[in-house]
Amino acid sequence: MRSKVAIAAASAFILSSCVHTSPVGMSISLPENPATGYVWTYSQEGEGKVALVDEKYERDGNLPGSGGMHTFVFLGEEPGELVIAFKNSRPWEEDRPADEKIFGLAVAEDLSVKIESQ
Repeated sequence: MRSKVAIAAASAFILSSCVHTSPVGMSISLPENPATGYVWTYSQEGEGKVALVDEKYERDGNLPGSGGMHTFVFLGEEPGELVIAFKNSRPWEEDRPADEKIFGLAVAEDLSVKIESQ
């Protein structure tokens, strides 16, 4: 299995999210407060494909209802370009997201993942 330590090799900060890329994969961290019912979901489109290999939520503090960061870790699965779209919504209100983040990705032949656009 590929090392998760290598995933955090380089970083770029965008708005309120954080993206880490490396030769083996990438992670995207987005602010979230599941106590409000809002959670991040994602979808992907395109000829390339990434696989979700890990995700976690880390709360910022110990106070009830405090927010934190939701991190999604992806590895390349099929070469090509794709768009991955994240929506922050309540599961019962998916058609009305509070926030959206869209990333253009490229998966190389060696299955390394590169962010093309944010």
